[in-house]
Parts: sequence; structure tokens; C-alpha cells
Amino acid sequence: MKNKSNESKECGNWSHLSGHDWSYLLEHQPRFADKCDWSKLEGCDWAPLLRMQPQFAAHCDWSKLDGCNWAGLLGSQPQFAEYCGWDKLDGTDWANLICSAYGLEFAKRCDWGKLNGEDWSRVLSRHPRFADKCDWSKLDGCDWADLLSDRAEFAEKCDWGKLDAINWRRLVSIRPEFVDRCDMGKFTGGQIVLLFRDGGRRPVSGLAHRVDECDLLTLTASDWCNVLAVRPDLASEFEASTHDWAADEKAVSGEEVEMIPAEEFFKDGE
Repeated sequence: MKNKSNESKECGNWSHLSGHDWSYLLEHQPRFADKCDWSKLEGCDWAPLLRMQPQFAAHCDWSKLDGCNWAGLLGSQPQFAEYCGWDKLDGTDWANLICSAYGLEFAKRCDWGKLNGEDWSRVLSRHPRFADKCDWSKLDGCDWADLLSDRAEFAEKCDWGKLDAINWRRLVSIRPEFVDRCDMGKFTGGQIVLLFRDGGRRPVSGLAHRVDECDLLTLTASDWCNVLAVRPDLASEFEASTHDWAADEKAVSGEEVEMIPAEEFFKDGE
């Protein structure tokens, strides 16, 4: 039989658990709740615990939860909305909440003005019904490429001039119907080479055939090698190029080199 000193020692060991420890333990073993020092739990501990074990809500200090915590919690346990400090949610928190399983229940509370372009891209991809709330000027080229990849119906709202070469490659790889809208002048130097995947061995469908519309004067000798490997008909353009080859040679020697990341050069347009 355990003596009192041993019992005291065992109880004392529970005090070494942090708030994060308690959140994880009670999520899986709620039987130990009577041992918990609830004051140790922060908002980031309460949110995951209450998502899995909502019966502990009576112990929660709701003031500890920030916007991110609330978005995560209400997305699976909407009954706690009455305790929420809505002003704590920023645009990303609102986007996460609106896109969650119970998000539509909270749309009427949303402060739409807090959402940035990336937030809007995510929300409209999931719920196009909120398009009338959107400030389209907030979307940049990357946001537009992501949104139109999912929701081509918003094309009439797009400021196409915001899309750069990388955005166009991504968008056209998913939505080839937009190929004719692409400003090929956005492709220069190494980005022209990227119209041909794997360093010139496979063309990007829909854009590679328009390579002659790019600023070919920006191509280095190595760039031309990759282009001519799949477009030999452009040999005359290469021969007529007035590109500053000497500057390229200086760059190769280590002066003012501008490198394209390997992952960008070799990646597909997914």
C-alpha cells in the first residue's frame, strides 16, 4: 500500500507538465483531468484540446485565445461562438474560418475588409458566392493564378497585367484556355527557357509555340542552346541577335551573376 509521502511525490510530478503537455495528454486521455493545472494552458493549447474534448470548456480562460485559435476551434466546434472575441480575427483567420466545415455560419460576422489578396483567392475558390464582397484590387498575380486555376469564371475581373512569367506558366498549365491572354513580353532570359520543361526537352503546352513573341534579345548563348533544341526554326533569330554576349561572359566569370533557382528551372507547371 502506498504511503502518504509517495502519494505526495506522485501528485507533485504532474506539476512538471506544461500547458502543451496537458493539452496533448487530455486530448487522448481525459481521465487525468483532475490532475490538471488549467492555468498552464494557453490559447494554442485550448484550441486543439476543445476541438477533441469540448467537455472541458468550463475550465477555459477564453481571453487566452487569439484569432488563429478561434478560427481553428470554431471550424469544428461552432457552439463556442458566444465566447469569441471577433475583433481578434485577422484576414487570414477569417479566411481559414470561412473555408472550414462550419464557415458559412459565421460569414455574416466577417469583417471582409481584413482579407488580403491571398485570403480572397482561397475564400472565392471555396465559396464564389462572396464575390460581391471582394476588393479585387487586393489580388496580385500569384493570387489571380491560384484563383483562376480553380474558378475560371472570375476571368472578367482579372487585372492580367499583374501576372508575371511564373504566374502565367502555372495558370496556363492548368487552364490552357487562357493562353491567348498571356503577355509573352513578361518572359525574358531564363524565363523563356522555362517555357520548355527539363531544360529544353519538353515544351509547355500552349505557351512554347509563342516563344518568338518574347524578347529574344534577353537570351544568353546557353539559353539559345535550350531554345534551339526544340525550336530549330528560330536559328535565324539567333544569328541576327544583337545580345551583349561579352556581358554574359563576364557573368560566367563570376561578375554580377543572376541565377535562376534549380527548383524553379526544373519544376513542372503544376
